[in-house]
Amino acid sequence: MHVRLVLLLVAVLPLCSAFGQEREDLRIQAPPTWVGWKKAAEQKKDGLEFTAWVPLDQEGSAWKESVTLAILDPSPPVDAVTNAIRLTLGATAKACPQSNVVPPKPRSEGIFTLAYAQFYCSRFQGRNVGELTFVKAISSGRRIYVISMMKRVKPFEIRAPGAFEFSPDDEDPVSWLSAAGNYLGTLKVCVSRQEKEDVCSP
Repeated sequence: MHVRLVLLLVAVLPLCSAFGQEREDLRIQAPPTWVGWKKAAEQKKDGLEFTAWVPLDQEGSAWKESVTLAILDPSPPVDAVTNAIRLTLGATAKACPQSNVVPPKPRSEGIFTLAYAQFYCSRFQGRNVGELTFVKAISSGRRIYVISMMKRVKPFEIRAPGAFEFSPDDEDPVSWLSAAGNYLGTLKVCVSRQEKEDVCSP
């Protein structure tokens, strides 16, 4: 469930607030490890906006890497980002009985609440493939933005929570997770107010 878009460097997704004097933007661009990206899927329905991008040089419909963005109407303030992450990972978790989650730990800063989570699927049911997913959720109070970066890998072993043995045939998954975390850390939601400095999430 992941996709990409072919904009040069920065794809800015504007959301106008209920007050015409404010704008709310997610500032997102292709990961620096990609040569570019292209949009693979897009959907708007029932308060959910979903977009997925894949690397520009990826061929075929089977996504090996992707970045997805889900924009949701906010759930109640308590645990909003945690619930959004659980909703995003729910279908993947059902299809992967052998999995491990590094759970989100929400923190607030100003008007924003954010959380990160990691999901490790050792092998999808009935398929010879595993998956690594790194997720960031940001709540602005108006919207919740859930950005996921995914990589398909060869099946691997989960020896204990947080203890993984990856296939030697894969590119270093640990380095990929580090790069994914750094990338997600650069993505921010910013609120622009007339004649005032922008206020951005961590």
